[in-house]
Amino acid sequence: MVPSMAELSTTHRDLRFHPSTTEHPRTLASEQIAAFNRDGYLALIRIFSEVEITDIRRYFDDLLARTLARAAKAIPSPPRNCAMAAFTIC
Repeated sequence: MVPSMAELSTTHRDLRFHPSTTEHPRTLASEQIAAFNRDGYLALIRIFSEVEITDIRRYFDDLLARTLARAAKAIPSPPRNCAMAAFTIC
């Protein structure tokens, strides 16, 4: 259930920064926790492996190619006697 704007405006939300108090991290290095506490965010957390990234890129490259190919077929070329500019003048 998504709260309404009225409900959100009356809901107490603590938006202050809360640094990590973990003393013995198991996933992140101590340096990463120190960087988070200093900067408020972590950068370059690897979510996907190189193989997964290659597959994802291949999927979206193929999707883009198919979309452009369909668009090229769907948009007719202007007649030869038309002037081309930012818009077509016939």
